[in-house]
Amino acid sequence: MKTIMIVLILMLVGCAGHLTPSQMAAGDYGELSPNYKEAIKEHMQTLFYDPEAARYRYVKDPVKGYAYVPNESPQLEFGYIVEAHINAKNRLGAYTGEDIYTFLVKNDTAWMLHWWTTSGTVSDGASTVMADTATKKSK
Repeated sequence: MKTIMIVLILMLVGCAGHLTPSQMAAGDYGELSPNYKEAIKEHMQTLFYDPEAARYRYVKDPVKGYAYVPNESPQLEFGYIVEAHINAKNRLGAYTGEDIYTFLVKNDTAWMLHWWTTSGTVSDGASTVMADTATKKSK
């Protein structure tokens, strides 16, 4: 029974990969708000011990993309993929080192993408599925 469940899950994950050019063209990407960095900080507020001391660094420009956002039932969302390098403090007050987080941002909403989240970027009508979309050390 476990084997059947694992095969079914893998089949579902495999179906959630590349999008067709018509799906990408029809996608509602919304606007990249000038406040997208604040939306990411607001999303991360409850995840850090001292959220006000967290240091955010954005290395790459946001790019159009899509992801099956992690909700109760994952649904396909279009928006902008943003990579943030975040250095936060632990309970002892020391910085733990930068971790890389990936977000999908649409209008003023940000979703953190996990390593198991199927997502990709869109450029010139082609879709690139991202492998590990987010990494995080245990703190």
